[in-house]
Amino acid sequence: MAKAREIYLDCGATTPMGTAALAQWQAVVQEAWGNPSSLHRWGERATMAVERARLQVAAAIGARPTEIVFTSGGTESDQLAILGLATGAPRHGVISAVEHAAIARTADLLVARGWQIDRVPVDGGGRVEDLAPFLRPDTAFVSLILGQNEVGTLQPVAAWGKRCRAAGIPFHTDAVQAGGRVPLSVTELNVDLLSL
Repeated sequence: MAKAREIYLDCGATTPMGTAALAQWQAVVQEAWGNPSSLHRWGERATMAVERARLQVAAAIGARPTEIVFTSGGTESDQLAILGLATGAPRHGVISAVEHAAIARTADLLVARGWQIDRVPVDGGGRVEDLAPFLRPDTAFVSLILGQNEVGTLQPVAAWGKRCRAAGIPFHTDAVQAGGRVPLSVTELNVDLLSL
């Protein structure tokens, strides 16, 4: 009997490293392997590599380099954004019903801490139709995934970001699955925080 052929269908989560990326990664880890917090030349090389990467990411999404925070991955980035917005006394937050587990589980943690979290339903295509009824004077944040990780639906982030900005509500988008697939501009998306 022939062996079944394996087909990998989770490239939205992670992929094998491309040849050009692998070559760049190898050059960096061979030349700039020092601790970037150290003051010796190996540390300086590592600092330069990190700052070069920061400039590249900032340019790619239309942000300032000082706005770029590197994390270990998408989940940590999402959690840092949401928990950073959820400071102070318990209030109110809004997420969609189709958020990645990194956002949904962080919202569950906030609920356990006394927060009220509204999960906005989506239409048959997986798209949030109307956030407006969920926005309140005590809303501390809204988080809306840009590219849904299971079905790929693109949410109208720019429109809702504009609405939240007008209401003075901090707006986050989880763009982890969208990065490299759709153009990303923090200005055009009207977001205060973007996880990538």
